[in-house]
Amino acid sequence: MLILTEAGKNIGLGHYTRCTALCEAIEANRDEVYMMVFLNDFDIENDELIKANWLEDLQQALANKDCETVIVDSYLAKEDVYRKLHAAFKKVIAIDDYNRLQYKATALINPNVFFDDIDYSNQTIKCIGGKNYVILRKEFREQPKEVFIKNDIEEILVTIGGTDFRNILPLIAKACLKTQVQRITIIASEINNLHIEDKRISILPLQNASGIYHCMQKADLVISACGQTLHELASLGKPTIGICLDVDQEPNQKFYLEKRFLSARITWNDEDLVNKIQTAIILYQPIEKRKRIASNAPLLINKFGVDNIVSAIKNFDA
Repeated sequence: MLILTEAGKNIGLGHYTRCTALCEAIEANRDEVYMMVFLNDFDIENDELIKANWLEDLQQALANKDCETVIVDSYLAKEDVYRKLHAAFKKVIAIDDYNRLQYKATALINPNVFFDDIDYSNQTIKCIGGKNYVILRKEFREQPKEVFIKNDIEEILVTIGGTDFRNILPLIAKACLKTQVQRITIIASEINNLHIEDKRISILPLQNASGIYHCMQKADLVISACGQTLHELASLGKPTIGICLDVDQEPNQKFYLEKRFLSARITWNDEDLVNKIQTAIILYQPIEKRKRIASNAPLLINKFGVDNIVSAIKNFDA
């Protein structure tokens, strides 16, 4: 199998993150898989990746003729890309979040909890998705069931994706510092551009799956964007403040607000962003609220959804 995806500046790491989890699951099923990634003004340390701008030079993807199946997880690929892939490969699987195109493909998979809210009646191919197809990385699928909830919020983790393209990390830090929380850990790729002098704040570089899992487990509260990371946080039952960074994250935020995993609707360009974040932190102070989230949030998804995707891909008719 061949997976085509993208990451980097103005793209983020969501597609890449879930594709790495999909790769792991395919390999665990004893199938061969390659991942080709277009990196926009960005780099990822992973020797197993094929780093290429397949969006501009599709021949780099089409050259992998030995692969019968190609999986595309992209917001940038145009209809013409799918037409050419469909002509060259036995199966083309589109990973879609919001019915972006009318896909020339074998099937469409929406690995999000809000699948039922999307109208796919315009598609002429099989479309599946929902809580039973959510993609989690191995670390989050194999987590222990025991969750310890502290009496007070002692540590906040801030992680909003690969790059701070909305330039909101300083505002998030400002909101956190207005509270009594003693440890604030910020994960950021542009560490040199983030100048915050306060002994309560620690700044870490981007983490691998094991690293981010450890950071999330250690934190009492997480401030996150509203993309793929929300699924991982829900699987942990981790109290979370979600900030919507773009239109594609709106359905995710809406779903988790309705299910009461998120407590406040916050968008990156809110005029009172600092006050909204500070207020949201205060909302999570009662231990009963955090215990309720720890119990209920993991039920919102099937943490083995990626295995269901692997099975579905194998069973789709070419």
